Amino acid sequence: MNNIKIFRLFGILTLISLYFLILAGGIVRTTGSGMGCPDWPKCFGHYIPPSDLSEVSFTPNHQYSKKVFIIYNNRLWFSKESFTSSSTINLEDWQEFTDHSHTEFNATHTWIEALNRYLGVFVGFFVLCMFVYAFILYRRNHTNGSKYKNILFFSFIALIFVVIQGVIGKYLVSSNLMLQLLTVHMLFSYTVLFAVILVLYNTSKESYSTSRNNTIYRMLILVIVLTTIQTVLGTQVTANVEHNFKLGMSRDIIISTLDFRFYIHRSFSILLLLANLALVYNITKSETDQYFVKLTYLILLILFIEMFLGVILNYFGYPKFAQPLHLLLATIIIGGQFYLFIIYHNSLKLLNK
Repeated sequence: MNNIKIFRLFGILTLISLYFLILAGGIVRTTGSGMGCPDWPKCFGHYIPPSDLSEVSFTPNHQYSKKVFIIYNNRLWFSKESFTSSSTINLEDWQEFTDHSHTEFNATHTWIEALNRYLGVFVGFFVLCMFVYAFILYRRNHTNGSKYKNILFFSFIALIFVVIQGVIGKYLVSSNLMLQLLTVHMLFSYTVLFAVILVLYNTSKESYSTSRNNTIYRMLILVIVLTTIQTVLGTQVTANVEHNFKLGMSRDIIISTLDFRFYIHRSFSILLLLANLALVYNITKSETDQYFVKLTYLILLILFIEMFLGVILNYFGYPKFAQPLHLLLATIIIGGQFYLFIIYHNSLKLLNK
């Protein structure tokens, strides 16, 4: 197996791990675990998250490390320096944490959020290794055309956006999951996804034949834009759901408590479906490589499944399993649409040569 094949395999594993991270993020949202760790990047000041309230409560005669968190008088405090506590708490040893006011401890939520962060670190490590490998390939093959330059460039872009995602994650926790930052966090996950897809495209030796069809080209851009808008609307709906859950609403009635954003999201799905059906129709009747046709049908099938999960959320009490899968399939759809756009765009470039 040559080096580019090994790199492609590594890139595929990176893409799969990225989708697992998106699924994990959906589970965090579904379970309301986003503030399970009130600080960042550690969790209550620990690399291994606490499992019991006693671990985040003041303990007499206990050795505390620097910046370890406790909950005291319904407020968060962290240790200024390493010290051994006396029989009673001395607040001079502690500093109040004022980034946000969230002080609830739930061991399940803490571990779900911590595992999500561990997976994020794992994905970040994969992307870093992909960039290093791309740099090695470029040094060895930079005289063999633009392929290796493109692989290095998009690997670097993926790495930059992963770092930005980490910074956004920090401010997301500090803001107590501010909705605007949640949306930005989701959109930046798309940029990482697109960069990895571009890396994989440049490792492929396949070429596809097509005829010029500006309608298809525009429709590919349209469905990507519509899917992005629908995902942003879905983020707004999820925030509305989480807010109502915190108010004590049950899953059986949660849909009836949602505001206008839910109805826009639901109605917009019809427009998205019609746009994808029109794309399938135009690609099927055009003189296009069968690969395009098969990939478009696959995307349409996943869209139907995703919409079916939306129906389950709507009419069957908003079950926990459906929400993260709903988000995951939406991300798979936009990834497939973007890949289809890239190979169609580059096929037209080859046609024009």
